[in-house]
Amino acid sequence: MGLGEVTLKDGVWQSTSSTADPATTIGGLKIRGNRFSKVVVEMRVSQSGVAQLFWISASVPGATEGAAATVETTADGQFHRYTFEVGKNDRWGGCLTGFRLDPAVASGVKIEIKSIELQ
Repeated sequence: MGLGEVTLKDGVWQSTSSTADPATTIGGLKIRGNRFSKVVVEMRVSQSGVAQLFWISASVPGATEGAAATVETTADGQFHRYTFEVGKNDRWGGCLTGFRLDPAVASGVKIEIKSIELQ
């Protein structure tokens, strides 16, 4: 959604945003949210801005602003580990079934993701 061709090179997910609201989703999950309080995304972007992570669960069946966490991103040519403090949100928990990551807020941003982990 809002992304150009997606490729995987040397274990790194890569794409370029084609709109100001790019997003990628991960579905089909069954994760106990209360076991984790953070989602860490190791990512590199070509333009500084904001990234937002939404979660989907039985009690929050769609991506909504109320079930999201935001971080500021830095474009300095390096990969950074961005920590989304999801456990601080009252809507976090239950059986998580998916995530939506909006890695940028502009068109033409090169996005590279090395890993996504729950902590």
